[in-house]
Amino acid sequence: MGKLILGADGGATKSHIAIFNSSGNCVGSTVYGALNHETMEGSYKELEERLAELLPRAAKAAGATIDDIAFAVFGLAGVDTNAQQKLIADITERIGFKNQIMCNDAVLGVAAGCPNCIGICAINGTGFKLAAIDHSGATMETCGLGSFTDDYGGGGWYGHRTIGTVYNELYKLGRPTSMREMIFDLIGITRREDYLEVLYDKYHNGKIDFIALNSIVFDAAAGGDAVAFGILEESA
Repeated sequence: MGKLILGADGGATKSHIAIFNSSGNCVGSTVYGALNHETMEGSYKELEERLAELLPRAAKAAGATIDDIAFAVFGLAGVDTNAQQKLIADITERIGFKNQIMCNDAVLGVAAGCPNCIGICAINGTGFKLAAIDHSGATMETCGLGSFTDDYGGGGWYGHRTIGTVYNELYKLGRPTSMREMIFDLIGITRREDYLEVLYDKYHNGKIDFIALNSIVFDAAAGGDAVAFGILEESA
């Protein structure tokens, strides 16, 4: 058995794989796209296909093979329930990782950033998640399942909140907001009648800049927009 350790931080947008030797030195790293099965059309099957291609390639980049990995820690977005944890751990075990920890990516933040691995991590990326590790080593996770867990954070939440708030101004007597002009510019329209038609098409066909969309509420709040600031207060 090898003496290398593999760490995987997999998100809904991008992922990183790092391999370390027994001295703690990084001997190889790989950057990849999404590793959250919830963002994939093929769900768990597609995740297994991606991991089966990615993990041997990451090991090869470190001059090793899967057999040289003595232990692996997988922190993946989408590991939010016990059932998900088992299904995905079974996938990585089939690929060759018998000795492993499978957890949500928020748990990695506690280990990476908190003294003695005790503390709380908040993930506010594409999705939103909280994780904590206590003095006994027990872990606790909350949020991460959108409306099921009443989440108020993550790029997806901010983007949808912006879209709905502008719609409210246009059609539900909502308060005026500078986000209207910002999102009109983003999707290339000038008439309110085109708002939902164009936005819906662009959103669901991958024709919208999601980073720009999710930034609108922050840019508007920074410019003094009270409606946008109210969204950030709601999130906080």
